Amino acid sequence: MKSIDISMLLLFFTAPQTLSYLQRITRTEVNAENGCSNYKSLFYFEGIVNELGVLREVEHILAYVKTPFYGAYEHTNAEPNEYILRMCCIVRGQESIEARSWMNVTEFGQTPQPEKPGCNYPFFTEAVVSYSHGRDIMKPYIEYSVCASKSTCHITATIVDIKPGQKGSSPAIFGCTFSVYKPLFAIPAYLDRK
Repeated sequence: MKSIDISMLLLFFTAPQTLSYLQRITRTEVNAENGCSNYKSLFYFEGIVNELGVLREVEHILAYVKTPFYGAYEHTNAEPNEYILRMCCIVRGQESIEARSWMNVTEFGQTPQPEKPGCNYPFFTEAVVSYSHGRDIMKPYIEYSVCASKSTCHITATIVDIKPGQKGSSPAIFGCTFSVYKPLFAIPAYLDRK
């Protein structure tokens, strides 16, 4: 049994460009033998980001990175290692943009870059800025939650705006795990937002 509730809203990233992408995806899946752990995986989240469409619509986002919940990144020295990359492909002369999961962890350093014929990953070729601290609202972050009950897994992904300096903590709901993914921008886009 699968049910999907999708809401649409128009957003404005820059004055001349109107963007539309999904603001929230909610799914209810059957709780399998292994519980809801499959829905917490980065690979499953990749599909959610593709469904949201934010990487197709906001051209200067090069990747999303899993980060400690709101504002907590200021107090941790841990290196982020879970990424959703913008993957740009040309197939039969048509351009497509999709999300691609990438874990940056190995025993001996950085994980090799993903490869797919006809595709590139701007995250590895462009200069990246991780957040616009002290600037306007930092958007569009993605808040992701997976809640387990006896028979179902409730999955929600929501586009959220975070104000500079906003503090918060992960909600404490029994049976739920929460994650926040922040956008990584190309430096020219960051400078244009002054």
